Amino acid sequence: MDIVDYDFLNAAFDTLSDNICIINASGDIVYVNASWIQFGCDNELVLERSHWIGVNYLDACHDAPQEDLVSKRIIEGIEQMLAGKVEYFECEYPCHSPEEKLWFIVSLKRMYFAKRCYLVISHHNITRRKLAEDEVKRLANTDFLTGALTRAAFDRHANSVWDQICHLSKKFCIAMLDVDDFKSINDNYGHIFGDDCLRHIGVVIKSILPASNEIVFARYGGEEFILYTTRPFSETRLLVEQIRQRLSSAVIDSEQVDDIPELSVSIGLVELKPCDYDNLNQAIDLADHFLYQAKKQGKNCVISVDCKTLSASQ
Repeated sequence: MDIVDYDFLNAAFDTLSDNICIINASGDIVYVNASWIQFGCDNELVLERSHWIGVNYLDACHDAPQEDLVSKRIIEGIEQMLAGKVEYFECEYPCHSPEEKLWFIVSLKRMYFAKRCYLVISHHNITRRKLAEDEVKRLANTDFLTGALTRAAFDRHANSVWDQICHLSKKFCIAMLDVDDFKSINDNYGHIFGDDCLRHIGVVIKSILPASNEIVFARYGGEEFILYTTRPFSETRLLVEQIRQRLSSAVIDSEQVDDIPELSVSIGLVELKPCDYDNLNQAIDLADHFLYQAKKQGKNCVISVDCKTLSASQ
């Protein structure tokens, strides 16, 4: 039987794509593989294998910023593994740079050699998996026709924001948008053209809305859309009026119809205090009420009511 020497095992470990190091019971690094060294080089750390030997892994984790919860979790995992409290530890973490987003999973395994305890630490790149998972989530949360959020995604997000602003007693705005005479469009021009209209509405509205986590835009059902934001009422009112104007003057790109009809939307906008309502659905119903007031006033208009006016009328 062949005797496997250190150089042989070192060469074998160097073929692995995972970043691997081995630490002793004091946290000192006693071995690193080539992938570990390369990752250090890519991140402007030490270049040679010998420079890593003796570096204390725990100290490096302790030196991380206070808000770095991953380092704290890894420290706890190492301490539990060395104390024999757990047999295995792993956790996922982001490791982003200005150039790209990366995710890793770190795993710890305990080993014994010459009656001494060591930990094998492996950092495995899971970026492709995370990006695929994110894409699946995006597709599941996005209405395929308009590019807006689905109603289910909206409900999850908006209810989460609702809980936060209830706690902070912040005001917020809800706008309900409905395509005017959409049934007539479908009946007279066909459902394919109707889909072209909805697709165009999604493109126009998304081009107007600023990139912000303060604004949630979704297709609420059929030809009805909803916009939910914690931005000021005055700013939101200008935003929805801009949406109305852009849609009423827009030219729909469609291969189905030569004589393209005019498109317009009616919008109901309300500013609310969460503490005045039992749940989000009550607030949405109120915005829906003013949407239909806009319909009654001739369509292609915005009915907007701020918090002060709403309180005075109730």
